[in-house]
Amino acid sequence: NMEIALVPFHPPNSLCISKLPYQLKCFLSRNGNQITLEFELSGQLSSIIIPFQSTDNNKNNDKTSRQRKDELWKHTCFEAFISLTNQLSYWELNVSPTGDWNFYHFDNYRSGMKQEDKLSAIKYEILQLNSQWFRNKITIDLN
Repeated sequence: NMEIALVPFHPPNSLCISKLPYQLKCFLSRNGNQITLEFELSGQLSSIIIPFQSTDNNKNNDKTSRQRKDELWKHTCFEAFISLTNQLSYWELNVSPTGDWNFYHFDNYRSGMKQEDKLSAIKYEILQLNSQWFRNKITIDLN
């Protein structure tokens, strides 16, 4: 298991990272070809637009509402990048707080993007949700 403190991307001349009213961490574990990511967003979450299908946690955890969608990175989403050692190609996982997701393969940095159809579903759970904390769990099986 590994804990990673994530630093948000910010273009030049934008807010200083040290002044952001929130923190983002990722907890990563791997068991064979199964990867589990837990993203923990904490702080003044009112400053972030977090889309939800419902405020009812049971509905958020209803797996039937999950859809594979493009361009999630244009809105609030969690991202993970997966690569093999010494390879230029990589995979990108995008997951919205609603549980909508997509998985792409790139031949090189930001080039040759195509949807990776070998992954047909993810497991998504909201573990904690309130005004100061959002924590989700994403499990993918790369078999």
